[in-house]
Amino acid sequence: MKICYLILAHKNPEQLRRLVSTLDDTGVNFFIHVNKRSQSFYDDAREVLADFTNIYFLPRKKIWWGTFGMTDAVITGIEVIASSDISYDRVVFISGQDYPIKSKDYKPSPR
Repeated sequence: MKICYLILAHKNPEQLRRLVSTLDDTGVNFFIHVNKRSQSFYDDAREVLADFTNIYFLPRKKIWWGTFGMTDAVITGIEVIASSDISYDRVVFISGQDYPIKSKDYKPSPR
């Protein structure tokens, strides 16, 4: 299964690295938007994620919490993903502050 994670991030580069490390698997790619207002975070994020070959940084936009800028960044991310050469089975939208509560190997038991 091909999974794409669309991540909006703006702080805590090490937390973003842990998130990506936890979700990383065969057939998984990450499209990351970093708020244009967070240049030092962007530089740090690129550095801590440099070892991953399945990460794509999206065109950056200035975002203020709760404004249309967040929606605009998501729409841009979806457009970039849709225009890529890869067909995904799932696109999952999360923030850089999210973290999974179950491992990627978790399979729910049948009812």
